Amino acid sequence: MIATTRYQLALLAHSQRYLPPLIAFLAVLGVLYTSRDAPVLPEFAVSGGALLVVTCWLTIALADVEDPAQRLVTRLRPIAWCTDRTPDGRSGVS
Repeated sequence: MIATTRYQLALLAHSQRYLPPLIAFLAVLGVLYTSRDAPVLPEFAVSGGALLVVTCWLTIALADVEDPAQRLVTRLRPIAWCTDRTPDGRSGVS
């Protein structure tokens, strides 16, 4: 599970699909927290809403970063390792 997570995060970092949500979130924070006289509670609420949108955006980017064929290989290979069988059901040990 750790290897699959590391693989997914490396694939996301290589594709650079995390940059637009990160830049958008930093822009929202930059606009919100420039004034020192503004009330804190509304700024926290808007920050939380922006964080929710950015988190959903990153989740969709992470779930859609692989090609369909590559996704199938990534999901079937750990199953074959755990069950000691090939993906078509035959025993991997002779």
